[in-house]
Amino acid sequence: IKTAGRTGMLDRAMQVVRDMNSERCAGDGITYVSMVDACARAGRTDLAMETYRLALDAGETGCIQLYAAAIGACAKATPADIDTALEIYHDSKR
Repeated sequence: IKTAGRTGMLDRAMQVVRDMNSERCAGDGITYVSMVDACARAGRTDLAMETYRLALDAGETGCIQLYAAAIGACAKATPADIDTALEIYHDSKR
């Protein structure tokens, strides 16, 4: 996932994450954090937020790095998405 993000293959990496979830072979927190970070670096906040939601759906609710990466993606968006970042922050407190 990290390599795909660095080489600009985000759509392919996202498809792998989707396939893993649909096959009930979801990744762990590191998988999702890597994908959110890669998307944020590439300016793909849409994919970062999709990954964040997939991670939560897969039960990754205790991974503080996931919340931090998703908030970071909101901060890197143009313009910064403060409302979504605050929602994610509140999610992390539940």
